[in-house]
Amino acid sequence: AQPSNQPTGQPSLSFEPTGQPSTACPEVYIVSTFSDLQYVANALCDNSTIELATDITIPDGDSFLLENRRGIVLRSQAGMRYSLGGGGQARVLSLVNISINITNIVMQDGYVCGEQGAGLHISDNAVVYISDSILRSNNAFSSGSCGVGWNNAAYSSYGAGIYVIGSILYVANTTATANRGSYYGSGGGVYGVSSTITLVDTAWNGNYVTNNNGYGIMGQGGALHVRSSQLTIESSQFDSNYCTTTSSTGCKGGAIYALSSDVTLRDCIFSNNEAKLGGVIWVSGGTLYVESSQLDGNNAINGGAIHAQDSVAVVLKGSNFTNNVATGSGPDVFASSSSTVTVNSLCPAQSFENDTASADKVLQCDGCNDMFPYPAVFEGICTPCEPDTYACDGALACGQHECAPSIIPSGVPSGEPTTQSS
Repeated sequence: AQPSNQPTGQPSLSFEPTGQPSTACPEVYIVSTFSDLQYVANALCDNSTIELATDITIPDGDSFLLENRRGIVLRSQAGMRYSLGGGGQARVLSLVNISINITNIVMQDGYVCGEQGAGLHISDNAVVYISDSILRSNNAFSSGSCGVGWNNAAYSSYGAGIYVIGSILYVANTTATANRGSYYGSGGGVYGVSSTITLVDTAWNGNYVTNNNGYGIMGQGGALHVRSSQLTIESSQFDSNYCTTTSSTGCKGGAIYALSSDVTLRDCIFSNNEAKLGGVIWVSGGTLYVESSQLDGNNAINGGAIHAQDSVAVVLKGSNFTNNVATGSGPDVFASSSSTVTVNSLCPAQSFENDTASADKVLQCDGCNDMFPYPAVFEGICTPCEPDTYACDGALACGQHECAPSIIPSGVPSGEPTTQSS
């Protein structure tokens, strides 16, 4: 009911005093209903703050759109963490050409059918910073029931948690759980196109995508799917993310799918992620740099941890690969033709332990019978503290080599790092 002291039709939100004339926008909008949100979306000025005073659900058929503003803050009131929810029937939030800081908010139960971004849809040069928040149980669903044909791009719903295109996304100290791209899904947690995405101190657990009809372009990236983007992840955890498909060519990247993108993974833990190709990450084109990370217990047919496809430059530095499994080839790294894998393990040493495949050893590439059944260049960089390295460069026999002067090219002082190359 409307408070008796407010005009009929006015929302029940309150404004904090600003000391400005009454014609100026308030600095803080305190909202408690969806009507409040709609009012704020139309009245909002630059450099304003929206505070949730309670949990709010977006009604079916409605949406919460913020656009063309700068310096916006969306947060819960002090000491609380309230939710913006889609109620399993609506998208939570659309952000267009805006700079915004979202903090201490639960974004949950968003839903789209044949569209993108059930939790958040970010576009048009938006700059979005999310911190101390939760992204959970959002569903991007696609099927014939969405009303479009299978070969129409709109038929597939991308980015159950977040869809971001042509924008900047920074996420810190945030958890994403049980976000799912159903039926023809890709990018359970985030789907990014032509964007810069940075994740710091985040956790991505139990996100997944499914490809029920087996079309090869679907079912990719259980937690993250990026195309033509820059993706940097630091101090984050990815556990039990996966994809499923009836296709032998779909289901790529249990945690991450990256196409023509530059990906950096630093101080991260990847565990129990699963796909058909690339239990942790499937990457094609671009670069992949993995430093000081733990990849443990991940599973795929090829590339239990990493599957590098088509001209990828992969660099592994000081990371531990343990207990990864490939039922086909490469429980740790599978590199297809034209990819380059460099082991650059400065102290502490790189390790590959307790990893199993049906017939091959931990690292796979072309041209080697005992370790690498597929053609690629594998380069080993030795340092004094690294007891083992791997090389497949035409000049050396394939297999495991002691890191000693005997495998360092002439003219290079013993103990100084060097790259073996073909």
